[in-house]
Amino acid sequence: KVRVLGTVESCLNAGDYSIVGLEDKIRIERKNGFGELFGNYWPKDNQERFIRECEKLVDIPHKYLLVETSLNYDTFGLSVPQMIKGPPVKRVVDWILQISLNYGIQPIFVGDSGQYIAKSLFCQVARMYKYI
Repeated sequence: KVRVLGTVESCLNAGDYSIVGLEDKIRIERKNGFGELFGNYWPKDNQERFIRECEKLVDIPHKYLLVETSLNYDTFGLSVPQMIKGPPVKRVVDWILQISLNYGIQPIFVGDSGQYIAKSLFCQVARMYKYI
């Protein structure tokens, strides 16, 4: 059984979360739903900044983009409610999949299960490297 002994607030050069001692093995970038994800997509300057962050993760073997939203077929025709004439969800998802192919960052649309998925990923990687 895995126990979390606490958390440490620290600054990572890229990504939002990692495990102390395994920062070179796993990183998780978290997006709080489509609103935040679209903020990285548009305007173009934000997109370029996000790509620069992704480039910093290239050498990390286990890297994930957890998006706290759910996808279904009907979602793809929508655009972001906060943006007038915003890009359709499909275009942003295609961009995220292209980032996955280019930088090896695995996108996971986690709905409201972000903390559970992150904990599970951390436990699996910690076991893999015999950290626990």
